[in-house]
Amino acid sequence: DGDLAAMGARLATLTKAIGEHYEAIIVVDEHGIVKADGLGGATTGIDISGRQYFADAKNGKSSVGTPVKSRNSGNPISVVAVPLYGPGNRFSGALCVVLKIDFLIDIITGTRVGSTGYGFMIDHEGTIIAHPRKELILDLNISKVSGMEGVSKKMLAGESGVASYVFEGIPKLAGFAPVPLTGWSVCLTQDASELLAEAYN
Repeated sequence: DGDLAAMGARLATLTKAIGEHYEAIIVVDEHGIVKADGLGGATTGIDISGRQYFADAKNGKSSVGTPVKSRNSGNPISVVAVPLYGPGNRFSGALCVVLKIDFLIDIITGTRVGSTGYGFMIDHEGTIIAHPRKELILDLNISKVSGMEGVSKKMLAGESGVASYVFEGIPKLAGFAPVPLTGWSVCLTQDASELLAEAYN
């Protein structure tokens, strides 16, 4: 317990040092149970064994997790996890950095084109993880939206390109590209009527 308390204190110092874009640094055991965090023990005991980033760590791979709502704060986060090894190179858990994705959302949605153009980003399953309309984040999956079948299929396949689609009855044109490290895809979209206005004229 003394060692865990000391670890928690050290993690708290590191969490403050790495800046405001991070929610916490946590250490989990080989079963995926949080043993120490930089939040005064706020997440201790939480079971993350079902998360893909923990499974990746268990298999010796560092990874960036799919964005989810934090169990601690309720805010959108993504977890970067690396495996930890003990004596005999035995897997003993993972070190996880909880990244707030608000700043990432701000970067993506801060990109504007004309009066109708904006950026958005999806995860590897098609769920929106950055969008100017915050109510869509972690709630809307573009692969299930009628009119977006073509563009979502290409984005989920990790392609780069341009495609037309319809969202909420409005024809749009989109340019998109993958984010290889995470399997996500970023898109810049604009209403077709605005983009083609000069050609129409």
